[in-house]
Amino acid sequence: LAVEKEARIKKRKIVVGDNRAANVQISNPNAVLVNGQLTLISNVSPGAPKKSAASSAAKRKGKGKPKAVKIASKRFKIAAGKSKTVTVKLPRKTWRALKRKGRMKVTAKVVLRAGGTSKTTTSKLTLVAAKPKPKR
Repeated sequence: LAVEKEARIKKRKIVVGDNRAANVQISNPNAVLVNGQLTLISNVSPGAPKKSAASSAAKRKGKGKPKAVKIASKRFKIAAGKSKTVTVKLPRKTWRALKRKGRMKVTAKVVLRAGGTSKTTTSKLTLVAAKPKPKR
């Protein structure tokens, strides 16, 4: 049996708490157990410095184009026709950038593998920093 259909990602907005965990819900529409990998990719380096005259000058010259940066990834297994919440832990640098900005646009790439075949799905997600709990 092989992978015939792509994975589906349920939510587009993912709230990330202080534990730095992003919970992404993925469904497997195939009739076979699959091994998978979820990768979060950002187009902005999380540790990139604020805009400066030097960086904006470099962009005008055609340099300094943002690169796709792999933030985090996680392997998983999903039974046939089932859904699973895959928890990906963000690195500290990315988490700090997310807290500072409040939200971050990322691309989620899901690869499903079974029986020597694979299917890749990409989806745009928004990571949102959880609001701090009020102190008593």
